[in-house]
Amino acid sequence: MFFLSLIGLFILLGVFNVIPYFVVIPIASVLLIVYDKEMIRQVDYKLLWTFVFFFIAVGNFSQVEMISTFIKEQFTTTTHTFFGSILVSQVISNVPAAILIAPFTDQVQAIFLGGKYRRFGYDHCFVS
Repeated sequence: MFFLSLIGLFILLGVFNVIPYFVVIPIASVLLIVYDKEMIRQVDYKLLWTFVFFFIAVGNFSQVEMISTFIKEQFTTTTHTFFGSILVSQVISNVPAAILIAPFTDQVQAIFLGGKYRRFGYDHCFVS
C-alpha cells in the first residue's frame, strides 16, 4: 500500500506541473504494471477511453467560436452560471461540464454547486 501511495504522490506532482505529464504517465504506468499486473488487467478500458475522448471532445467544443461566445454571454452571473451548469451537466457529465464552462466565467462556486446539484434533476427520471 505504501508503494501505491508513492505512485499517487508521483502522479500528483504531474497534476500540479512539478513534473511534466509526459514523463509522469509512462513512469507511473510501468510502476503500476510492476506492482500489480492483475490490477491492470481488471481496468475497464472501454470506460477509460470513453472518458479520455469525452474530455478531448469537451476541449474541442470550447474552441468552437459559437459555443465559447454563447457560454461567455450566458454565464455572467452567479444565478445564470448555477442553473446553466445544471443544464449542461444534464447533457454531459458534471466534470466535463465544469471544464467546458470554467474558462469563460469567474463564478467557480456556482459551477461547482451546479454540477453537484444536477443529481436532483433530470437523471432521477431514469432510475430503475
